[in-house]
Amino acid sequence: ALRTSSGQIATHITSLYPNRDLGLLPDPYWWWISGSTIDGLITYFHATDDAQYNTLIANTIISQATSTNDFMTPHATGNDDQAWWALAAMSAAEYGIPSPAGAPTWLDLARNVFNEQKGRWDMSRCNGGIKWKIKEGDDGWHYKSTISNGLFFQLAARIARFANDADAQSWAEKAYDWTVSVGLIGENFNVYDGTDDAKETGCVDVNHNMWSYNVGVFLYGSAVMADITKDLKWVDRTKGLLSSINRNFVKDGALFEQICEGANNCNIDQESFKGPLARWMGASATIMPDVTPDIQITVGAAAMAVGKIWNG
Repeated sequence: ALRTSSGQIATHITSLYPNRDLGLLPDPYWWWISGSTIDGLITYFHATDDAQYNTLIANTIISQATSTNDFMTPHATGNDDQAWWALAAMSAAEYGIPSPAGAPTWLDLARNVFNEQKGRWDMSRCNGGIKWKIKEGDDGWHYKSTISNGLFFQLAARIARFANDADAQSWAEKAYDWTVSVGLIGENFNVYDGTDDAKETGCVDVNHNMWSYNVGVFLYGSAVMADITKDLKWVDRTKGLLSSINRNFVKDGALFEQICEGANNCNIDQESFKGPLARWMGASATIMPDVTPDIQITVGAAAMAVGKIWNG
Protein backbone atom coordinates (compact mmCIF):
# COMPACT_ATOMS: atom_id res chain seq x y z
CA ALA A 1 0.00 0.00 0.00
CA LEU A 2 2.79 2.42 0.88
CA ARG A 3 4.65 1.58 -2.32
CA THR A 4 1.47 2.23 -4.31
CA SER A 5 0.85 5.52 -2.54
CA SER A 6 4.43 6.69 -3.00
CA GLY A 7 4.23 5.85 -6.70
CA GLN A 8 1.02 7.84 -7.02
CA ILE A 9 2.57 10.81 -5.25
CA ALA A 10 5.66 10.67 -7.49
CA THR A 11 3.39 10.62 -10.55
CA HIS A 12 1.45 13.59 -9.23
CA ILE A 13 4.59 15.60 -8.48
CA THR A 14 6.03 15.04 -11.94
CA SER A 15 2.69 16.00 -13.50
CA LEU A 16 3.18 19.50 -12.07
CA TYR A 17 6.28 20.18 -14.19
CA PRO A 18 5.51 22.64 -17.04
CA ASN A 19 8.34 21.05 -19.04
CA ARG A 20 7.93 17.31 -18.57
CA ASP A 21 11.62 16.80 -19.36
CA LEU A 22 12.80 18.98 -16.47
CA GLY A 23 11.90 18.64 -12.79
CA LEU A 24 11.31 22.34 -12.13
CA LEU A 25 8.12 23.29 -10.35
CA PRO A 26 6.11 26.30 -11.57
CA ASP A 27 5.54 29.51 -9.65
CA PRO A 28 4.79 30.09 -6.83
CA TYR A 29 7.11 27.24 -5.78
CA TRP A 30 10.63 28.44 -5.03
CA TRP A 31 13.64 27.00 -6.86
CA TRP A 32 14.98 25.30 -3.72
CA ILE A 33 11.75 23.30 -3.41
CA SER A 34 12.41 21.90 -6.89
CA GLY A 35 15.83 20.78 -5.66
CA SER A 36 14.34 19.17 -2.58
CA THR A 37 11.67 17.48 -4.69
CA ILE A 38 14.30 16.05 -7.06
CA ASP A 39 16.04 14.68 -3.97
CA GLY A 40 12.73 13.10 -2.99
CA LEU A 41 12.43 11.42 -6.40
CA ILE A 42 15.96 10.06 -5.96
CA THR A 43 14.95 8.61 -2.61
CA TYR A 44 11.83 7.16 -4.25
CA PHE A 45 14.04 5.35 -6.78
CA HIS A 46 16.33 4.07 -4.02
CA ALA A 47 13.41 2.77 -1.97
CA THR A 48 11.40 1.19 -4.79
CA ASP A 49 13.83 0.49 -7.68
CA ASP A 50 11.37 2.34 -9.93
CA ALA A 51 13.79 4.01 -12.34
CA GLN A 52 11.28 5.70 -14.62
CA TYR A 53 12.26 9.19 -13.41
CA ASN A 54 16.03 8.75 -13.45
CA THR A 55 16.59 10.48 -16.79
CA LEU A 56 14.41 13.38 -15.63
CA ILE A 57 16.40 13.56 -12.39
CA ALA A 58 19.78 13.54 -14.11
CA ASN A 59 18.81 16.05 -16.79
CA THR A 60 17.34 18.40 -14.20
CA ILE A 61 20.38 18.40 -11.93
CA ILE A 62 22.72 18.99 -14.88
CA SER A 63 20.46 21.75 -16.22
CA GLN A 64 20.80 23.65 -12.94
CA ALA A 65 24.51 22.99 -12.44
CA THR A 66 25.55 26.12 -14.42
CA SER A 67 28.76 26.52 -16.43
CA THR A 68 30.77 26.60 -13.19
CA ASN A 69 29.19 23.34 -11.95
CA ASP A 70 28.08 24.83 -8.64
CA PHE A 71 24.32 25.58 -8.92
CA MET A 72 24.94 29.33 -8.74
CA THR A 73 21.90 30.19 -10.82
CA PRO A 74 20.13 33.57 -10.46
CA HIS A 75 17.80 31.78 -8.01
CA ALA A 76 20.69 30.92 -5.67
CA THR A 77 20.36 34.03 -3.53
CA GLY A 78 20.79 32.09 -0.31
CA ASN A 79 23.36 29.57 0.80
CA ASP A 80 20.46 27.27 1.60
CA ASP A 81 19.04 27.54 -1.94
CA GLN A 82 22.35 26.42 -3.42
CA ALA A 83 22.88 23.68 -0.83
CA TRP A 84 19.54 21.95 -1.49
CA TRP A 85 20.71 21.24 -5.03
CA ALA A 86 24.11 20.09 -3.78
CA LEU A 87 22.37 17.57 -1.53
CA ALA A 88 20.33 16.34 -4.49
CA ALA A 89 23.59 15.78 -6.38
CA MET A 90 24.98 14.00 -3.32
CA SER A 91 21.95 11.70 -3.21
CA ALA A 92 22.39 10.97 -6.92
CA ALA A 93 25.98 9.92 -6.17
CA GLU A 94 25.07 7.82 -3.14
CA TYR A 95 22.11 6.06 -4.75
CA GLY A 96 23.63 5.49 -8.17
CA ILE A 97 21.63 7.69 -10.52
CA PRO A 98 23.30 7.26 -13.94
CA SER A 99 25.16 10.41 -15.00
CA PRO A 100 24.77 11.76 -18.55
CA ALA A 101 27.74 11.25 -20.85
CA GLY A 102 30.28 14.03 -20.54
CA ALA A 103 28.69 15.50 -17.43
CA PRO A 104 30.61 16.25 -14.25
CA THR A 105 30.26 13.63 -11.54
CA TRP A 106 27.55 14.11 -8.96
CA LEU A 107 30.23 14.17 -6.26
CA ASP A 108 32.11 16.96 -8.03
CA LEU A 109 28.95 19.08 -8.20
CA ALA A 110 28.31 18.60 -4.50
CA ARG A 111 31.93 19.19 -3.60
CA ASN A 112 32.09 22.41 -5.61
CA VAL A 113 29.25 23.82 -3.53
CA PHE A 114 30.87 22.61 -0.34
CA ASN A 115 34.16 24.28 -1.23
CA GLU A 116 32.42 27.54 -2.11
CA GLN A 117 30.49 27.56 1.13
CA LYS A 118 33.62 26.84 3.14
CA GLY A 119 34.88 30.13 1.70
CA ARG A 120 31.76 31.88 2.96
CA TRP A 121 32.29 30.73 6.55
CA ASP A 122 32.14 34.11 8.26
CA MET A 123 34.53 34.80 11.12
CA SER A 124 33.74 38.53 11.24
CA ARG A 125 30.82 38.02 13.61
CA CYS A 126 29.81 35.31 16.07
CA ASN A 127 33.06 33.38 15.65
CA GLY A 128 31.88 31.65 12.50
CA GLY A 129 28.79 30.38 10.79
CA ILE A 130 27.33 30.78 7.32
CA LYS A 131 25.06 33.67 6.49
CA TRP A 132 21.60 33.07 5.06
CA LYS A 133 22.12 35.27 1.99
CA ILE A 134 25.14 35.13 -0.32
CA LYS A 135 25.24 38.73 -1.55
CA GLU A 136 26.12 41.49 0.89
CA GLY A 137 23.27 43.95 1.24
CA ASP A 138 20.48 41.49 0.47
CA ASP A 139 17.72 41.30 3.04
CA GLY A 140 18.89 38.47 5.29
CA TRP A 141 22.62 39.13 4.88
CA HIS A 142 22.93 39.60 8.63
CA TYR A 143 20.93 36.48 9.50
CA LYS A 144 22.82 33.28 10.20
CA SER A 145 20.05 30.83 9.49
CA THR A 146 19.99 27.38 10.95
CA ILE A 147 18.97 25.75 7.69
CA SER A 148 21.97 27.24 5.82
CA ASN A 149 24.36 25.97 8.48
CA GLY A 150 22.52 22.65 8.82
CA LEU A 151 22.61 21.92 5.10
CA PHE A 152 26.33 22.77 5.06
CA PHE A 153 26.85 20.43 8.02
CA GLN A 154 24.97 17.56 6.41
CA LEU A 155 26.67 18.10 3.05
CA ALA A 156 30.09 18.01 4.72
CA ALA A 157 29.22 14.85 6.64
CA ARG A 158 27.94 13.06 3.55
CA ILE A 159 30.96 14.03 1.43
CA ALA A 160 33.17 12.83 4.28
CA ARG A 161 31.49 9.43 4.32
CA PHE A 162 31.16 8.96 0.56
CA ALA A 163 34.66 10.14 -0.35
CA ASN A 164 36.54 9.34 2.86
CA ASP A 165 37.29 13.06 3.05
CA ALA A 166 38.96 14.10 6.33
CA ASP A 167 38.64 17.83 5.58
CA ALA A 168 34.91 17.53 5.05
CA GLN A 169 34.58 15.55 8.28
CA SER A 170 36.44 18.28 10.14
CA TRP A 171 34.10 20.91 8.72
CA ALA A 172 31.07 18.87 9.78
CA GLU A 173 32.39 18.84 13.34
CA LYS A 174 33.06 22.57 13.16
CA ALA A 175 29.62 23.42 11.79
CA TYR A 176 27.79 21.38 14.41
CA ASP A 177 29.86 22.81 17.27
CA TRP A 178 29.28 26.37 16.05
CA THR A 179 25.52 25.83 15.85
CA VAL A 180 25.49 24.71 19.47
CA SER A 181 27.81 27.54 20.55
CA VAL A 182 25.36 30.26 19.50
CA GLY A 183 22.33 28.48 20.91
CA LEU A 184 20.69 27.34 17.68
CA ILE A 185 20.77 23.79 18.99
CA GLY A 186 19.61 24.28 22.55
CA GLU A 187 18.77 22.22 25.57
CA ASN A 188 17.01 18.93 24.88
CA PHE A 189 18.11 19.29 21.23
CA ASN A 190 15.47 21.84 20.36
CA VAL A 191 16.65 23.38 17.07
CA TYR A 192 15.81 27.04 16.46
CA ASP A 193 15.53 29.10 13.29
CA GLY A 194 18.53 31.43 13.27
CA THR A 195 20.32 34.37 14.83
CA ASP A 196 21.13 37.96 13.90
CA ASP A 197 24.77 39.00 13.44
CA ALA A 198 24.10 42.68 12.66
CA LYS A 199 25.66 43.97 15.86
CA GLU A 200 29.30 43.52 16.77
CA THR A 201 28.12 41.48 19.73
CA GLY A 202 25.98 39.46 17.24
CA CYS A 203 24.27 36.10 17.56
CA VAL A 204 22.87 36.94 20.98
CA ASP A 205 19.24 37.20 19.88
CA VAL A 206 18.11 33.74 18.78
CA ASN A 207 14.89 33.34 16.83
CA HIS A 208 13.27 30.52 18.80
CA ASN A 209 10.82 29.44 16.10
CA MET A 210 11.18 25.72 15.47
CA TRP A 211 10.63 24.25 12.01
CA SER A 212 10.76 20.55 11.26
CA TYR A 213 13.42 20.65 8.55
CA ASN A 214 15.91 22.35 10.86
CA VAL A 215 15.99 19.46 13.31
CA GLY A 216 15.75 16.97 10.45
CA VAL A 217 18.85 18.25 8.67
CA PHE A 218 20.91 17.86 11.84
CA LEU A 219 19.40 14.45 12.58
CA TYR A 220 20.64 12.86 9.37
CA GLY A 221 23.96 14.67 9.42
CA SER A 222 24.54 13.39 12.95
CA ALA A 223 23.57 9.85 11.95
CA VAL A 224 26.09 10.03 9.10
CA MET A 225 28.77 11.24 11.52
CA ALA A 226 27.91 8.40 13.90
CA ASP A 227 28.32 5.97 11.01
CA ILE A 228 31.70 7.45 10.07
CA THR A 229 33.23 7.90 13.49
CA LYS A 230 31.52 5.27 15.67
CA ASP A 231 31.79 7.98 18.35
CA LEU A 232 29.08 7.74 21.01
CA LYS A 233 28.67 11.52 21.08
CA TRP A 234 27.15 11.36 17.59
CA VAL A 235 24.92 8.46 18.58
CA ASP A 236 23.70 10.48 21.56
CA ARG A 237 23.15 13.55 19.39
CA THR A 238 21.15 11.56 16.85
CA LYS A 239 19.00 10.09 19.59
CA GLY A 240 18.53 13.50 21.17
CA LEU A 241 17.48 15.08 17.88
CA LEU A 242 15.04 12.24 17.22
CA SER A 243 13.50 12.79 20.66
CA SER A 244 13.17 16.47 19.77
CA ILE A 245 11.32 15.54 16.57
CA ASN A 246 8.95 13.22 18.39
CA ARG A 247 8.31 15.85 21.05
CA ASN A 248 7.84 18.85 18.77
CA PHE A 249 6.73 17.58 15.37
CA VAL A 250 4.52 14.54 15.87
CA LYS A 251 0.82 14.77 16.67
CA ASP A 252 -1.68 11.91 16.70
CA GLY A 253 0.89 9.67 15.03
CA ALA A 254 1.51 12.01 12.10
CA LEU A 255 4.27 14.49 11.38
CA PHE A 256 3.01 17.95 12.31
CA GLU A 257 4.40 21.43 11.57
CA GLN A 258 3.60 22.92 14.92
CA ILE A 259 3.84 26.64 14.16
CA CYS A 260 1.42 26.79 11.28
CA GLU A 261 -0.35 23.50 10.66
CA GLY A 262 -2.81 23.71 13.54
CA ALA A 263 -4.05 27.07 12.30
CA ASN A 264 -3.90 25.86 8.68
CA ASN A 265 -1.81 28.87 7.67
CA CYS A 266 1.45 27.30 6.44
CA ASN A 267 2.90 29.04 3.40
CA ILE A 268 4.28 27.13 0.42
CA ASP A 269 7.76 26.85 1.91
CA GLN A 270 6.43 25.67 5.26
CA GLU A 271 4.14 23.11 3.66
CA SER A 272 7.22 21.42 2.20
CA PHE A 273 9.32 21.16 5.39
CA LYS A 274 8.01 17.77 6.55
CA GLY A 275 9.07 16.17 3.26
CA PRO A 276 12.81 16.40 3.85
CA LEU A 277 12.25 15.68 7.55
CA ALA A 278 10.63 12.32 6.70
CA ARG A 279 13.29 11.60 4.08
CA TRP A 280 16.11 12.28 6.51
CA MET A 281 14.44 10.24 9.24
CA GLY A 282 14.22 7.28 6.89
CA ALA A 283 17.82 7.70 5.79
CA SER A 284 18.94 7.86 9.43
CA ALA A 285 17.12 4.62 10.20
CA THR A 286 18.96 2.80 7.41
CA ILE A 287 22.44 3.64 8.69
CA MET A 288 22.01 3.81 12.47
CA PRO A 289 20.38 0.74 14.05
CA ASP A 290 20.12 2.47 17.44
CA VAL A 291 17.28 4.66 16.15
CA THR A 292 15.70 2.37 13.57
CA PRO A 293 12.81 1.04 15.72
CA ASP A 294 11.75 4.49 16.93
CA ILE A 295 11.92 5.96 13.44
CA GLN A 296 9.98 3.03 11.98
CA ILE A 297 7.17 3.74 14.43
CA THR A 298 7.03 7.47 13.67
CA VAL A 299 7.59 7.43 9.93
CA GLY A 300 5.49 4.30 9.43
CA ALA A 301 2.51 5.86 11.19
CA ALA A 302 2.99 9.12 9.32
CA ALA A 303 3.25 7.32 5.97
CA MET A 304 0.08 5.35 6.67
CA ALA A 305 -1.71 8.61 7.51
CA VAL A 306 -0.56 10.15 4.21
CA GLY A 307 -1.58 7.01 2.34
CA LYS A 308 -5.08 7.16 3.78
CA ILE A 309 -5.41 10.82 2.84
CA TRP A 310 -4.06 10.20 -0.65
CA ASN A 311 -6.35 7.25 -1.31
CA GLY A 312 -9.39 8.80 0.29
